[in-house]
Amino acid sequence: MKRSLAGLAVVATLWTISSAFAADIAAPAPPASTPTPPQFHWPTNVPYDWTGFYVGINGGGVRGQSDQTQIPAMTTSGNFGVSGGLVGGTVGFNFQIDRVVLGLEGDLDWAHIGGSAPCRLSVFTCTTDSNYLATVRARLGFAWPDHWLTYVTGGAAGGDVIQGFSPAVGGNNGTTSNNIGWTVGGGVQYAFPSTWVGTWSIKLEYLYVDLGTFNCTIACSGVAGQTTNTTLDENIFRTGIDYRF
Repeated sequence: MKRSLAGLAVVATLWTISSAFAADIAAPAPPASTPTPPQFHWPTNVPYDWTGFYVGINGGGVRGQSDQTQIPAMTTSGNFGVSGGLVGGTVGFNFQIDRVVLGLEGDLDWAHIGGSAPCRLSVFTCTTDSNYLATVRARLGFAWPDHWLTYVTGGAAGGDVIQGFSPAVGGNNGTTSNNIGWTVGGGVQYAFPSTWVGTWSIKLEYLYVDLGTFNCTIACSGVAGQTTNTTLDENIFRTGIDYRF
């Protein structure tokens, strides 16, 4: 009996010593974490979606040049400046995929554009005017944070080219041709937050327009056998306001 009690006392003593020793051993430190490389993320503060139909108005100024050359006489006015303004309406559609905005846009503007220069050995004054401009263009844009859109655009353009000269010869002093040409340009657009004024946006835009060559015979020269070739190209700087449905 005494031996059993002595054995239990030894076991209890050893258990107490081992527990105290284990408590004194510090727990191993967790393994160091591998640093995560920095990653780029687009800002998330772009709630505006450019997708949808829209209509608008636009207006601005025009500066360009024209040339009138008589063939086969080979007399020419040389390039002379034309300038003026335009105002009209716009209709279009955008479709946004992530940050890319695809669109199709058309506009029709009333214009008051013209210029003149001495021609035909400075005996006459030649004039070139235009009263309207229409374009149908594709747009490719990129949506930036805070409701901004930048885009490039290009397509077909149409307008009237009014050739004139004075003094008149044989009752002729020019005529008008409706020409089809091309246009290319770009712009920047800002959409107002919907909590302000609805789905309105404002844009600044530049277009280069080339209406090609207008080939006219006696009506533009007053002389049988003469052809007058008139060119017209325009640099358009305009602003517009659009409403998206």
